[in-house]
Amino acid sequence: MRKVLIGVVLALVVMIPVSAALAQGGPLTIGSSVEGSLDGSTMSYTIDLAAEQTVNIMLVSDAFDAYLTLQDPSGSDVAWDDDSAGNLNSSLVYTATAAGTYTIIVSSYGGGAATGAFTLSASEAQIIELTYNTPLTVEMNNAIQYFSFQGTEGDVLNIFTDDPDVDVRLSLMDATGNEIYYDDDGGPGYAASIRRAILPSTGTYSLTMEPVFDAVGPVVLTVETTEIPVLGAEPYVVTLGGQDSPSLDRVLFEAAAGTSYRLTVSASGETSAYIQIEVGEYDWYSLNFTKAMEASMVFTVTQSGTFPIEISDSSYQGVDYSLLVEAVK
Repeated sequence: MRKVLIGVVLALVVMIPVSAALAQGGPLTIGSSVEGSLDGSTMSYTIDLAAEQTVNIMLVSDAFDAYLTLQDPSGSDVAWDDDSAGNLNSSLVYTATAAGTYTIIVSSYGGGAATGAFTLSASEAQIIELTYNTPLTVEMNNAIQYFSFQGTEGDVLNIFTDDPDVDVRLSLMDATGNEIYYDDDGGPGYAASIRRAILPSTGTYSLTMEPVFDAVGPVVLTVETTEIPVLGAEPYVVTLGGQDSPSLDRVLFEAAAGTSYRLTVSASGETSAYIQIEVGEYDWYSLNFTKAMEASMVFTVTQSGTFPIEISDSSYQGVDYSLLVEAVK
């Protein structure tokens, strides 16, 4: 989970302490890049931003796992990122809340004593506003595209691209910058598809669409409202993994505190899948379904509520999955 945008940033949730002893790298201007080298510590650069100006800062290195931190003029951390640029490189997008001189801190993930060359760059970033159920054509040219939209707690969304030949990755961040859903090839071919994402709160959500390989050409991006099934007495059946089928699905089930339940997953053929049941913010159960046709597990919930079950196919064969949750007597 990771990243932020709009007013905060594309940021990873895990914050890495920054050493008090910083090597000064000098100023960085928008539209420019600098070459540098870590020598077992961290380096800092300054950048001047106007109020409401949005900047994309990128850190690329073949020598270490890049990590970026951005501090506002008062010295408070306002944005951070680990791997948003792919291949252990960092990229963050930040919209300045006030004009002033901001500090960019270059380091390695985990705060280790990394050494090696890097390239740090800054560019003006455009954030495109999205509207529910209004497809948008985006011209991909091997560059990350940034979007935002207003969401309401409990909204259920399908977010997807249309072209099976354009390989992109979608990443959805909540209003606090946590990556809550992502997908690479969940749609037909190389198309990305985040299926039945449940928004946890009301606010501004951020979405990135980044190239995976050679992503060039027009892509239609859609954020559509949908519904999520609630499991009942009969099994829920879904086809996953086929050429024209999603690779992942989500359903809900209602549970009572202190009750034990049995989840049974069966398939129309030998297949592999991963099933996760979230029964709290930091509490979940998981089941690996490996080269099998049926698997089950018993679990107990500690609080009453409606909880999501996520099933992800890894066989890519087009298999009918059947899910059933029953109280254990």
